Amino acid sequence: MQKVPGGYRYAPTDLVEFFDSTFAAWMSRFALDFPDRVQPDPDPSELATLAEQGQRHEQTLLAQFQTEGRTVYAVPSVGDHLTLTRAAMEAGREIIYQAALAHGEWGGAADFLVRVAGTSALGPYHYEVWDAKLARLARPAFLLQLCCYADLLEALQGQRPTRLHLVLGDGQPVPFRTEDYFYYYRFLKSAFLTTMRDFDPAHPPEPDLGGTYGCWTSHAHARLRASDHLSRVATITTEQICKLEAAGVQTMTALAESTCTHVARLDDLVLARLREQARLQLASVTTAHPAYRLLTPDPQEPRRGLALLPPASPADVYFDMEGYPLTEEGLEYLFGVTFVEANTPQYQDWWAHDRVEERQAFAGWVDWVYARWQADPTMHIYHYATYEVTAVRKLMGQHGTCEAEVDALLRNDIFVDLYPIVRQGLCVGTPDYSLKSLERLYRPPRVGDVATAGDSMVYYDRWLASGEARRWQDSSLLRAIRDYNREDCESTWQLTEWLRARQGEAGVAWLPRPGKAHPDLTDGEEPTAPKSPQQELAETLLAQIPDSAVLPPEQAEH
Repeated sequence: MQKVPGGYRYAPTDLVEFFDSTFAAWMSRFALDFPDRVQPDPDPSELATLAEQGQRHEQTLLAQFQTEGRTVYAVPSVGDHLTLTRAAMEAGREIIYQAALAHGEWGGAADFLVRVAGTSALGPYHYEVWDAKLARLARPAFLLQLCCYADLLEALQGQRPTRLHLVLGDGQPVPFRTEDYFYYYRFLKSAFLTTMRDFDPAHPPEPDLGGTYGCWTSHAHARLRASDHLSRVATITTEQICKLEAAGVQTMTALAESTCTHVARLDDLVLARLREQARLQLASVTTAHPAYRLLTPDPQEPRRGLALLPPASPADVYFDMEGYPLTEEGLEYLFGVTFVEANTPQYQDWWAHDRVEERQAFAGWVDWVYARWQADPTMHIYHYATYEVTAVRKLMGQHGTCEAEVDALLRNDIFVDLYPIVRQGLCVGTPDYSLKSLERLYRPPRVGDVATAGDSMVYYDRWLASGEARRWQDSSLLRAIRDYNREDCESTWQLTEWLRARQGEAGVAWLPRPGKAHPDLTDGEEPTAPKSPQQELAETLLAQIPDSAVLPPEQAEH
């Protein structure tokens, strides 16, 4: 977004920002008009990393075009970019790199214009837009951006491109029919321009519920805090907020103080939990440790919450992984575990810096943990949220190794996700239920440069470009990542111990899944080999066939 003589110039990224959040778009306009009154948030370090990786991905596509023998004209970095791009189009250049496009209030630079056959104002050809994106899947924002470039191209060549092209993280181009997305783009563009023309600096919109506020995130959160907005209640959904507001409950404080027991189209138990969540969050604002309340088990669903937490075993393992998503198919580069010996946490790690090493590290971790389970069938592997198990399943299929061992661990419920135990067993006065937020319950604040998963990605990216050694012992960057992973593993152990204490206070016993208590591995017996999905389906169907060949009347009718 820029000020130009007589008005404003908008870019496709401005439209994408509006799509993500009308509040963020309003803030960008306000900052343009009043630069001394508001400043955007500093760019997070991972954003710079993603930008650098995006540039590399774009350069890879450029090199690929050149390797294929295609003629690429790069618009010079100096000079009139619009005039140079227009001249290249009129000359029929095969591929134009960093093409500057503008028409009316809009302008921007497309990664690539690729010439295709077809009549246009330029001659017996026209251009289509290609854009390089690191993501593995197409997102609506990508296609909106491409539609904006296609719109600008249509104004220049008198022909709307019939296709839009994304080259995603795997390097493969994916075409999309322009007409499938163009009319929504036109609708959104009209709404954006109306918002800009009716812009009133005295009346900012409310931050969109669940929106992505970009560089205006801190400002959005400040407004939500100032208005005591219901969205501040942890776990609440947009639909639940709408129902509460329709019932006259407009703020988090009003929800916490509410005595109503029923809201139209909102489950009474859900209402009670949201009210309790709001109360605990308000009570925790000025305390070092957040308030919490144990939830009473539901007799109708006893296998929930603290009932999912197994008894302690001396062989228990606390597991956390670090992944780097900015390569084709991603790289799981660190498998970390904490285990306890003589009441002291011990840490072990397996590293991988390429696909071959990833297979070796994965197999090494599986062999270690599987042997530990064979030695003690009461062992469990504790983790927080679904990332670790999802990654283990992916690696098993990707590398075609350790299938029997991983399936045995999964089928015997050896992996224990602490997240649903927390969510179903407690109500905690934290603004969310992330592991970092819950740590206020059971450990002091962390120290160190690597504090989040985003930080670990940034540090690993820096290591890739640093030329430092491949062993963590010889690299300060890898050592910082290892320290962070070890803290995550130890935090998972500490949370497990804290939850087990709460389980004892509440008198809640572990309820294993029927038929899924630990197998007896005495006398060197191996765990039962997993059945294939086809075998399980066949056995399930066969079990439904009655002993007699004649079906019962109630089944025969169907």
